[in-house]
Amino acid sequence: MVIKSKDNPKIKQLAKLISSKKERLNSGNFVIEGIKLLGEALAENAEVLAVFASSSAIEKYSSVLTLAQNACEFYEITDDIAKKVSDAKSPQGVFAIVTSSYNGLDAFGDTDDKILVLNNISDPGNLGTLLRTADAVGISSVVLCENCCEVYNPKVVRSTMGSIFRLKIICEESFKSISGWFNANDVKSFAAVVNMQAESLTQIEFPDRCAIVIGNEGNGLSERDISLCDRRLTIEMKGNTESLNASVAAAIIMWEMTK
Repeated sequence: MVIKSKDNPKIKQLAKLISSKKERLNSGNFVIEGIKLLGEALAENAEVLAVFASSSAIEKYSSVLTLAQNACEFYEITDDIAKKVSDAKSPQGVFAIVTSSYNGLDAFGDTDDKILVLNNISDPGNLGTLLRTADAVGISSVVLCENCCEVYNPKVVRSTMGSIFRLKIICEESFKSISGWFNANDVKSFAAVVNMQAESLTQIEFPDRCAIVIGNEGNGLSERDISLCDRRLTIEMKGNTESLNASVAAAIIMWEMTK
């Protein structure tokens, strides 16, 4: 059976999950789009509830979609519906509904020794890039706080290129509570700042258990949150540039912290 109407209840639910943060929060589910993300989700044993694939996608991506058919509910849709529902610039006609996983501070464990804290990161593309970079350098735990954009926003999910399924993502409203947990568990926190009075990144020897804290793209970290960190670090600039994009700065710091 092929779903041919965009008014089909399952298509309406799929579209709502793509467009509405409220719907994602209320349902506890989100949508991934594209064959690579679906393959990553299945490989990492994510809880995939349902897959929707266009007629042409079924022909083109038969190997991965056959796995999906055996793992969850599967619906064939028309190419026209796939184009209408898609949030991507170049739709592949593959969508999946996946159960979201929101963790609190109790998800931290003894093996969480290198941690990335993202404080009020507002751009979905930046957040996705930061998560992907954390995965690439071997950081397994990322904390989102102080009004970070939603981790299951379709643009964030797409930008992670599958890393979202390999990371432990902890969401906490206040950085103060995160700082308290760090202090109680001997995790040393480093605030990334643009301040030549701070410690130079290249001179720091990171302790076994530590966290770097990255602030908002335009405004950085608040003075309050900087004061809650154990130390301040900065990337010394050799040219005329005053600061770096948040995701670029974080990538450099994470590399130094984990190398």
